[in-house]
Amino acid sequence: MATQPLQSPEIAVARAVKSALDSLDDVEKDKNFWGFVKGWPSMMVRDGMLQTLSFILSKAKDSEEGKKYQELFNAINNYSREILQLNENDSRNIIEYMIEESLALEKYLYIENQLLNYVIWFKRIGLALKADPSVR
Repeated sequence: MATQPLQSPEIAVARAVKSALDSLDDVEKDKNFWGFVKGWPSMMVRDGMLQTLSFILSKAKDSEEGKKYQELFNAINNYSREILQLNENDSRNIIEYMIEESLALEKYLYIENQLLNYVIWFKRIGLALKADPSVR
């Protein structure tokens, strides 16, 4: 029986981020978008996970700019569904899930830590591989 090679959790996050970045369109030279991405990890620490995710979702409601933020929210929402191993029939997004479930503090902190790690990788890989040098 063939065994699969062990995969580092960091590599798994990096792959998820790279996939999300590949799906983003027309963000290479968007200074506002990359300005937000640069401050995203600090915002999560300062304001909290749910407040930051709610802010992203509210920005997604803007007309032209909104598409990028909706894709950003979708990326972190998809990753959160993966780490939580949510059933495909569960249509809630991460904000709805966190509000509706009575989570133990340990689980909440675990999710927050995992998403913060994702956001840090998003910033690093995005600025290195996707962002135009003029906006770094």
